[in-house]
Amino acid sequence: METERRFNEAWGVMIDPTMAIRLEERDDAPPVIRGMAAVFYREDVPGSEYQLTDKITERIAPEAFDRALERQDAVVGLFNHDSANILGSTRAGSLTLTKTRRGLAYEITTDPTDPDHQRVLPKIRRGDLYGSSFQFQIEDQSFEPRGEEGEGVIRTIRSVKLIDVGPVTFPAYEATSIAVRDQADKAVLSWIEAAAVIHAHAPAGIRAERARRVVAELVNIRLRTR
Repeated sequence: METERRFNEAWGVMIDPTMAIRLEERDDAPPVIRGMAAVFYREDVPGSEYQLTDKITERIAPEAFDRALERQDAVVGLFNHDSANILGSTRAGSLTLTKTRRGLAYEITTDPTDPDHQRVLPKIRRGDLYGSSFQFQIEDQSFEPRGEEGEGVIRTIRSVKLIDVGPVTFPAYEATSIAVRDQADKAVLSWIEAAAVIHAHAPAGIRAERARRVVAELVNIRLRTR
């Protein structure tokens, strides 16, 4: 099972400021980091879907994290997806995940004695850090053609195994974009785009079955963002 990452930035900052990373300062307790790891697709909200390529549009269904939350996946809060920069964990209770109407929210209780927290907190206060990301593995997904002329494919993420969430230095420049940071990413997206073409041009009689399986096999590969 391959691992993928998605970044959430402009949707929170430009459309709804409450979606951006923020720090809840408290007089009687350490600060709490609050952010939105993922945004659910909503037809009435521009920017709530990701454009992987010209051929692939990706949406996160509202039920995408239900299984992960119900079975209490062991999720960690990381800075920049770096396991050496642990900010919290659901196992220890220092990371809390909540499904909201808009998406998957997270809260990290900070520790004044933790140097990783003390490195991150001033950056959030200054506004240097404002975007979030989550890392996951696909458990269930669906595909449907986009447009009447087969312009592309819509991939809907319906269930995931959640691995980590947290603030990142370089979120995607737009919430509707996936950051492609190296040649490996470009190669993977080329495969996905090829899958979209297969799906879009498959004869109607096999589209529902054979094309769906081909697309699923090709898309369920690693999207690495470094």
